[in-house]
Amino acid sequence: STSGFGTVVFAAQRVITATLSGTPTKPYDGTNTAPLGSISVSLPGVVSPDVVTASGISALYDDKNVAGSPTKEVTVSGLSLGGANADNYLLSSTTASANIGTITALSITASITGSITKTFDGNATAALTSTDYTLSSVIFPDDVTVTNTSGSYDNKNITGSPTKTVTVTSLVLGGADAGNYALSNAASVSGNVGTINALGITVTPDP
Repeated sequence: STSGFGTVVFAAQRVITATLSGTPTKPYDGTNTAPLGSISVSLPGVVSPDVVTASGISALYDDKNVAGSPTKEVTVSGLSLGGANADNYLLSSTTASANIGTITALSITASITGSITKTFDGNATAALTSTDYTLSSVIFPDDVTVTNTSGSYDNKNITGSPTKTVTVTSLVLGGADAGNYALSNAASVSGNVGTINALGITVTPDP
C-alpha cells in the first residue's frame, strides 16, 4: 500500500509444517493417551537464525492396543508456535502425526482358585475351566482369560485332600483383549486347591 510517507510492504507469514520424532512408550493402560513429554516437535521450514518452537496440548495413539507397536501412529493436537520470531510463521496444521509409538503389554499374574475336584481314577490329571483362574491387574472391562483346561495334582492319591496342590504349566491367555497382556508366571502356576474323592465300590458277596 502507499501513503504520504511512501510505500509500506506487508510481508506474508511463512507457512511451515510440524513434524514429530521421539519414542513415546507406555505400558498398556486401556486408553490411547500417549506421553506428550516423550515427543519432540520439529519445524524444518524455519529460516536460520530465527527462533521458533512448537508445542502441543495432547497426544494420542491411533488406538489403545499393543498391536502395531513399535510403529503405532501418534497424533499431537493443539500445536502452537512460540519463540522470538513466531509471529513471522504460520502452521499449516495444528495437528501432526508420525508412526513412532509403542504400547507394551501389561504384566499380569495368574492364580488358581476355587476347588479342583474329581473322583479317584488312578491318575493325577486335573480338569480346569477359565473360572478356576484369577488374573491380577486386568483393566475393566477387558476380556482376558486363561485357556488351559488341564493340569495335574501333586499325586494320584486321595491323601492330602482337600488341599492337594494343583499345577498348570505353559499358561496361555485368551479373550478379545489378551494381546494387551503378558503373564509374568506363564511357565507354571500352582495352588493348594485340589481334592480327590474316594472311588465308591460295591462289594458283592460270593453266591
